Amino acid sequence: MKYLDLSGTSKYIDNKNEYSSVYLEYQYFVDGVATGSIETLNVTSPTYPFYIEGLPYENGTIVISLFATLKTGGNILLKQSTLSSPFLINASGYIDTIEPYSLIVSIYPDQTLLDATYFAIIKQGETEIYRSNITILLIDNGGYQYYYGSQTIPSLLPETTYEVNFGISFTNPYTGLSETRVFQTDEVTTPPYYSFSATIQEVDTNVLVTLTLYDPSNVLSNLKVTLFNYNEGSYIYVTESIVALSSEEDIKTGIFEHFLPGSQYRIVITGDKNIDGTLYPSQNLQTVEIIP
Repeated sequence: MKYLDLSGTSKYIDNKNEYSSVYLEYQYFVDGVATGSIETLNVTSPTYPFYIEGLPYENGTIVISLFATLKTGGNILLKQSTLSSPFLINASGYIDTIEPYSLIVSIYPDQTLLDATYFAIIKQGETEIYRSNITILLIDNGGYQYYYGSQTIPSLLPETTYEVNFGISFTNPYTGLSETRVFQTDEVTTPPYYSFSATIQEVDTNVLVTLTLYDPSNVLSNLKVTLFNYNEGSYIYVTESIVALSSEEDIKTGIFEHFLPGSQYRIVITGDKNIDGTLYPSQNLQTVEIIP
């Protein structure tokens, strides 16, 4: 939970000397429901600076009321103000795959802003080189449902640093105004050139996955093949193995072999990537579904 502080100045005029005391009350609301008790501050002068600490930094409103206690008895409201706290965007952006010439980026959206427009902007230095909306879809993964969208960013250059901005265009539910915001910014460097390929064969009762890698800069390591079997509407984990590679000149090859788990199965190939001194573990290199 984030918190914010609020500072201001209360002002009042008591020309007839009717007030025995003046005080401020404030309370925080989310969706019209109070989230805590009413807090009080004594006002000791007609122009009184106040400072409120520890207000919840979440989507809601703060109601601040200035009251006077009359010498004749009773209280009167002198002024009331309602302030909106910043509307938080509870969305997350990810760089899923980093290739020499492309990226795959994704967004998990704010569950309260599913109708908003989400986008990614790619910059090289101060220059915007790519912009694309990201379509949010409802994903059903074996009964587990979530909202998610991804987009491939093409036409990049190897060994180049880019800025990835994840953004949203939406209608602020508290102000009714249209807003466009960048809610997350990441930096990524593309790796040197390499090429990777995988061939899949069914031989007798086994499945063979042959990996071929040209990687003079040693970007990839720990190539792993994971096998899943399709059963009753979902893919079930079977096994996984890091593939040992042998080198011949500049080409590395390796073979994964396992008995066929069934007629329909999925193969996921991942590898660790060392890019500009940063290790990105278990990056997806290829996913193949075998459907009879």
